Amino acid sequence: DGTYQHQVNPADCVAGNCGPSSWGGLPVKGSDGQYHLFASQFVQNCTLKGWNPGSTVIRATASDPFGPYTFAETVFGTFHHNPTIRKLTPQQSGTPNGLFVIYMIGDDVPPPAGTGNNCNYDAANDPWHLEGHITLAFAESVLGPWTKYNRTILSCGGVNTWEAMVTNPAAYIFENGTTLLYYRGTRWPKDGYERVGVARADSWRGPYGRLSDDPLWGPQDDQVGVVTET
Repeated sequence: DGTYQHQVNPADCVAGNCGPSSWGGLPVKGSDGQYHLFASQFVQNCTLKGWNPGSTVIRATASDPFGPYTFAETVFGTFHHNPTIRKLTPQQSGTPNGLFVIYMIGDDVPPPAGTGNNCNYDAANDPWHLEGHITLAFAESVLGPWTKYNRTILSCGGVNTWEAMVTNPAAYIFENGTTLLYYRGTRWPKDGYERVGVARADSWRGPYGRLSDDPLWGPQDDQVGVVTET
């Protein structure tokens, strides 16, 4: 089906032997004619509940856009997650040869102590809640080297607002370089209601400013169980 997946046995995961798990993925064609898939993959055989801080960004390759894809390298280590890659023209990027840009969440932190099903999220080691750290990286080649921003490109909203934490960036870049950045907001840690907002910048580089203080769409406060995610 074109995705980069691993079939695992839950019983093996309990013993810490389930193998690497992956999440999502978006391919782009390189100048080498190959398709390069950027996806989240968890270290130390962590299961989904250990995605933070076990997630990394990897690159896998295939000769066909539908795969199968083969692991090539780890591009960003723990903790980086939910990469989306864009191939920019010279006009979009403002550079002579164009660029590749990856939007993602996270920052550089040590991997989890556990393995397999024991890779639990440890809030004490994530005081800034890096799920809400939206950043980006860029390179002239899909093979890198990548330059990563050491800052968040969209700050979290105020305490108890619908976007007290922001995450999951998805960018649309117009031909003139104007960029719309869609993102998910929650009132973490108050509740987990998920809403979608949008920010704008004159360039993919930013700075990004919100188009509205209100979300584009999402649940009302009394809509328990409603989930809206980018």
